[in-house]
Amino acid sequence: MKVTPHKSSDTPQAIGEAAEKLVRDGLVISSAAVFLWGQGNELNILFEPEKLSVADLKPYEGSGLNVGNFFYPAFGPDFFSEVERRTAAWNAKIAEMDAHLMRITRPEDIDRAVATGRLGIILGAHSCDHFRRVDDVDYLHRMGLRLSLLTSDFQGMIGAGFREPKGSGLTEFGKQVVARMNKLGVIIDLSHANEETIEDVCRVTTKPVIISHGNTRAIRQSERNESDEVIAAIGQTGGVFCVAPMSVLVSEEDPTTIEHYIDQISHAVKVAGIDHVGIGHDGPIQGWDALPPQNMLPLPPFLRTPGKQRSLDIKEVSNTRGFFNVAAALLRRGYSETDTAKILGGNLNRAFRDILAGEQQ
Repeated sequence: MKVTPHKSSDTPQAIGEAAEKLVRDGLVISSAAVFLWGQGNELNILFEPEKLSVADLKPYEGSGLNVGNFFYPAFGPDFFSEVERRTAAWNAKIAEMDAHLMRITRPEDIDRAVATGRLGIILGAHSCDHFRRVDDVDYLHRMGLRLSLLTSDFQGMIGAGFREPKGSGLTEFGKQVVARMNKLGVIIDLSHANEETIEDVCRVTTKPVIISHGNTRAIRQSERNESDEVIAAIGQTGGVFCVAPMSVLVSEEDPTTIEHYIDQISHAVKVAGIDHVGIGHDGPIQGWDALPPQNMLPLPPFLRTPGKQRSLDIKEVSNTRGFFNVAAALLRRGYSETDTAKILGGNLNRAFRDILAGEQQ
């Protein structure tokens, strides 16, 4: 692919054509995605993969997305059984929809998904206490789990969430889990962890780690957003800090625009380096506003806004043309095609390949 630095003086048409080519011909990865299923007033968040149909994949056709970590939650009291059940259900659904979906478990699977035109699915658990003992990492890895948070918002067995500022940091059990995830090739996702836990993990990991959906506290003050120290630590592991287009965490300004989102990306690049920033939606590619109000989940405190609730979406990003719009906005901001391609998916591709390979014996 020809590499061209773009300037603000370039014509909108030239930038648009370059962005189109970057997304169409390149590799696009979202580190935190959510499927919606159903139509019209029945449209809902996909928790049970059995409900996914070919029609639900329509928004992804032409979006440019090649690979995504499609989170599934686990609800207590038995987190392990929930993750086990949902992992098995996803395996069955991917096998059923083999013409459209491909499970990513090894580095070479990323290439196969792209070559065959299927949407690559990384199975990821958006919970923490499903690892009851270290050997559970092995068991769930054999089932196909390739990504996991280490904490949710509060104290867990492995570490502490961001709403526990005086929590444990990484526990002794957590150190064993991190070592086993490194060895087997399971992606460590530090989203929702507190600063001490993140820094502890970054000190002991032998593989890159990621924050699959986060934002910078320097640009937008929020307990949920990350300090420059955390963002730098992620980069120093070889990992990737993935910026979420969640409006209320991107900017105080309403409406939040794509330029505010690029401000977030640019600050992360300044802190971690161009090789360590990516995109993680933390939501459906269509945007949260696509959901009928009655099907929207209750919002956690850090997403609530006083008075009338703000939309969580950034209009230009939270739609099926979002990747094209982000690519164009990066080029307008002066990023080269090479660096834009890194943010769209190249950085996650590098990190995921390293992690999924595990520690070679």
